[in-house]
Amino acid sequence: MSGTRHGWAYEPPGRALLRSLRRWWRTVGGPDPWDDDTDHAVREADSVPVCRHCLTPCSDPVWFCPACGRSFGPYNNTMPFLYIFSIGEAMRAGVNRQTRWTPFTRLGFILLGLAEYVLLAPVYFYRMYRARHPGSSSGRGARAEALPADMPYAERVTRYTTEELEDVARHIDRAQHPQRFDLVTAELARRLDRRSDA
Repeated sequence: MSGTRHGWAYEPPGRALLRSLRRWWRTVGGPDPWDDDTDHAVREADSVPVCRHCLTPCSDPVWFCPACGRSFGPYNNTMPFLYIFSIGEAMRAGVNRQTRWTPFTRLGFILLGLAEYVLLAPVYFYRMYRARHPGSSSGRGARAEALPADMPYAERVTRYTTEELEDVARHIDRAQHPQRFDLVTAELARRLDRRSDA
């Protein structure tokens, strides 16, 4: 209930918070990026679902994407056994170098790490730190810093060991860096062919 106190108009804190949340909610939403034709095509019975991570079409009802292996099913987050894989995906995102970090995501990963790992949370936080600061570790991050910065990525890929290339292929985001992904997988295929010929 609004009123005056010492000549100033005041509003109860709950109402002020609710009003500011409504204002924020109106600014968050944007225009719908899909037109009516796209929306209709997606909702048709013969439309093929795609993996939201690698965009591979998955026509059969599956729980995991056959290409990238991430959880894919529509009910994975609610099924007693399969939701563990969804939580694992979320936790792996916290130690992934391609994750976009904001103060909210950092806080979310810290709270999720405390909730899921309890005693092992410091190990998870250490892995999060290493993902944010890869050059300070020995291994691929340190080697990548030792290579010249102006070296083309195609040449840089040839300098990695096979184990390092497999690590890069696991962590690279195919949607954001398709050319780098193609370079890494082509180099891996070339090395595996050479190994099988020998």
